[in-house]
Amino acid sequence: MSQTATTRKEFEAALIAKAQADRAFRQALLNNSSATIEKEFGVTLRAGAELKVVEETATSNYLVLPAATSGELLDSELKAASGGARSDIGQKLQFMLNEANSIYN
Repeated sequence: MSQTATTRKEFEAALIAKAQADRAFRQALLNNSSATIEKEFGVTLRAGAELKVVEETATSNYLVLPAATSGELLDSELKAASGGARSDIGQKLQFMLNEANSIYN
């Protein structure tokens, strides 16, 4: 992806735009989301992290609920809030995946 996504919504929008324009990329996301993201962005996902990409149909829609929080920030969130996080897409993707992984643990 040539453009740098700065928020989760922008990252998702960039992925959707690429998937709509590139059928092979779309199928790769559906078949093996994590490997496709790793290859596309040159990042390695944390062991045990899971990323799921699903495709809506005329009869199937999906709603993603955010993780329930305790009101405390994760270490990665504190680092990002204090300006300590790098601003490249790989770092942002890893942050998103860390958040998602906390849902499944």
